[in-house]
Amino acid sequence: MGNAAPCCNEKLNSDTEVKLGGPNDPAKVPACAVLNDSCQGVEASGRDPSKTLSAREDEMLGIWATDMGPYLISRDARNDLIFREEMSGQAVLVGKLHQNGVWFETEVINQADHNKVFGFLRLRLEGDVMRSCFKKSKGSPWDPEGMKAKRLCALTR
Repeated sequence: MGNAAPCCNEKLNSDTEVKLGGPNDPAKVPACAVLNDSCQGVEASGRDPSKTLSAREDEMLGIWATDMGPYLISRDARNDLIFREEMSGQAVLVGKLHQNGVWFETEVINQADHNKVFGFLRLRLEGDVMRSCFKKSKGSPWDPEGMKAKRLCALTR
């Protein structure tokens, strides 16, 4: 099976804590609060240009971790690709991802702050890591380097 991503229940369990937020907000919560116990393992593979858009989107599904904390890529009831990051009680960031070339982009809103626009995010898989770039306003340039995230858990649809 190659480098299969661990199932959440194998790597993270109800006793495991996940750090949310950044260095100034090191709150920890049980992993099951982040995962909602909805995780199953699937193989994590690099981007294959012969795969359909839906298959490439499915490879993005899961929980990813950066130095700033974890975020979730999942599907909603309409099968849209959704970004979600719970930074703190004052910052619950969400957005619907749309493909734009090799990137998946979204306007990020803060659900904890009356759905105010928080900024703009773009993501792409690079082998077994996810690269993300952020900008605060639409007219600003993208962060040229961005951040890399490691997969903590793969999800199935």
